[in-house]
Amino acid sequence: QDRCPKTWRLVIESVRNEDAAFEGANLLSRMSGCPLKQARTAMANPPQTVVTPLYHPQALRLARSLKKIQVTTRLVELNAVQVNHPKPQP
Repeated sequence: QDRCPKTWRLVIESVRNEDAAFEGANLLSRMSGCPLKQARTAMANPPQTVVTPLYHPQALRLARSLKKIQVTTRLVELNAVQVNHPKPQP
């Protein structure tokens, strides 16, 4: 049994410019192992969820590295239960 399964995915929220998209795709491919073509597609069309599963430390490191080149991301746990919270009343 795997003690620390790959249960995290990265969501590309926004990309500052074309240079950030290019560098971000290279980083994403290198650090996650996802195909470069898939990484380029994710960077070109935010918001996108990268389908390659990641370990939590790997996902955190990747998110930090992408932030440095002005790519906004967030992490999503694969087995997290989605809960719809009620909107606060004004």
